[in-house]
Amino acid sequence: QLSPKLEKAAQTSQGAFQVRKVDVESPALAPIVQHLKIQSLPTLMVLHDGQIVANSIIIGLPDDQKLAAYVDMIRGLKKGAGEGE
Repeated sequence: QLSPKLEKAAQTSQGAFQVRKVDVESPALAPIVQHLKIQSLPTLMVLHDGQIVANSIIIGLPDDQKLAAYVDMIRGLKKGAGEGE
């Protein structure tokens, strides 16, 4: 599954990103699902400063190389945000 791989990457990212899951079937979370325009599962999104910066509908399990590239992109966002501070 994708979730354990992402969670492991987050744990080793030195705070570069966190993994959050949304129960798309929960009526209480329907406004979030609609706001994020989630239409297919699984959907992986990267939000930075409240804005969606990457959105992938993942069909099947991505290989480790694709996942590593995605994690590197997320880490780059964190570094870029820290440079102006």
